[in-house]
Amino acid sequence: MTKQEAIELMKKGERLSHYGFTPDEWIESNSDGSIYTLEDGVKCTFTEFWIWRKDVLWLNGWNLVKSNKAQLTPIEQQHLEYIQSEVIPMTDEQRAADHADISVRFAIEVLKDQSIFIHSRDIIIDKIKRLEKTLNKGCGK
Repeated sequence: MTKQEAIELMKKGERLSHYGFTPDEWIESNSDGSIYTLEDGVKCTFTEFWIWRKDVLWLNGWNLVKSNKAQLTPIEQQHLEYIQSEVIPMTDEQRAADHADISVRFAIEVLKDQSIFIHSRDIIIDKIKRLEKTLNKGCGK
């Protein structure tokens, strides 16, 4: 599916993936398409997401994700809600300047409240790495 088709489907509430994403990565948007939410709860604007995806790779290769929010495991849903509750509204300039600080603060909060995760340190570290990877994508790093 094309980029434009993907954008329109996301506005209708569909969750999408791209062949350049890892198997567990997806994206969805609010109804007007101005705010995107990634699989780990990170939010970014339309501009923030697409500014770093201008080459031809992103013009095609989009597909619908079969599973929806209702099919998240309870631990995944709790993790997503936790991350979303920690979203700090900021301007593009603040987000770029505070990116490293946000990553550190999030990691500290995750480690302080390990009860929301399955009892494995490796899973927590993996979640932090995935979040940092997504934050880096969202901030264009």
